[in-house]
Amino acid sequence: MTSNALDLSVITEHVLVVDDNEAMLKLLSQQLAHFGIQADQAINGKKAVELLQFRSYGLIVTDMVMPEMDGMELLLYVQEHCPETDVLVVSAYNELYNFTDLVAAGAIDFITKPYRQDELKAKLQRIFRERLLLAKIAKNIEK
Repeated sequence: MTSNALDLSVITEHVLVVDDNEAMLKLLSQQLAHFGIQADQAINGKKAVELLQFRSYGLIVTDMVMPEMDGMELLLYVQEHCPETDVLVVSAYNELYNFTDLVAAGAIDFITKPYRQDELKAKLQRIFRERLLLAKIAKNIEK
């Protein structure tokens, strides 16, 4: 069986990981690095917004329940100020917001903690594969 899975190490877009749990922040960043993706880190939504002032991100991977500015507030900020940025929610607490709420606020997908590394990789591959296909379509339309 051959795999047409996207090699994530070809991704050159900047990625931002946002989580108030330092161990989870480190784990997510290490797993992304294992996939070949380097990521910046923010300890909450407020710090993420500060980073967004200086750099564009193709993808933000965020928790939902955080102090100072939670994931929903971050999603709404990104939707308004950085609509080209995809947001993948990785959160243990899914009773506060349902999947419909997250998608309406701009999330591209959701993973419940604890998650499996292969699930994270598959979601990332799908997100970036779609981005590459959309870029290819846009390029063909411009011709």
